[in-house]
Amino acid sequence: DARSTRAPRDNAQNKPGFIYIYTYSNLFESYVSEKTVDLKWLFIDESIIRTNGKKKRQWVDRDFILCKIGMTTRKTVDSRLLEWQTTCKHPVINLTPEKVDKLYHLKLKSESKNISSNRLLPISLSSLQKKMEKLFIKDKSHSHKPSLPDPKVPTLRTYKDGGFFISGKGSMKLPDIESAIHKFLWKKYGKGLVYCYGCDPTGKKRHTEWFNVPVLELPSVLRLIDSYCLGGESC
Repeated sequence: DARSTRAPRDNAQNKPGFIYIYTYSNLFESYVSEKTVDLKWLFIDESIIRTNGKKKRQWVDRDFILCKIGMTTRKTVDSRLLEWQTTCKHPVINLTPEKVDKLYHLKLKSESKNISSNRLLPISLSSLQKKMEKLFIKDKSHSHKPSLPDPKVPTLRTYKDGGFFISGKGSMKLPDIESAIHKFLWKKYGKGLVYCYGCDPTGKKRHTEWFNVPVLELPSVLRLIDSYCLGGESC
């Protein structure tokens, strides 16, 4: 698409590098503070996903978060994120396992408050539990009822220095792994098109590597990226 845009990219073939995931700093802070923090510039267009969807409305969603997944052969992920920040003119923040864990727990706490305030009984079959059970595929080798997953983000085998590291020695190269991750997540969540007025004041150019992900599924997304990176290295 001629209107799509991205920061300059290096030739990543046969090079080591990172897969990274980030979001807008103001969006992250709005979840942490539970307030809308300087998000007047962020709008969502529902007309392309719903027949009667609104053409443009301000972002107010508390259940989903916009996140971008990309790749870099820079020595550090931070240097790449700084390039995006400079290009798009909006502060960005790396969604590290620690930050994802924080968002996850805040969302669980918020859900628990809603359940308590609504006095939904019995809590063993609460809407929260049903939501959480859907996030994980039931192990067919066991007949027991699925329980709530451990809220802590597990150890990620390829994660270091702010990103998922790829040595470049496997049969799958960095761009191939990034592409496979994008395709899987686009199929699961749909393609997010972010019209960037920072890159283009007219708003005609757009970024295509964004995903609108349920906050409670962010740990699963990290595990997915880790799995793809580990698999690509071992091929």
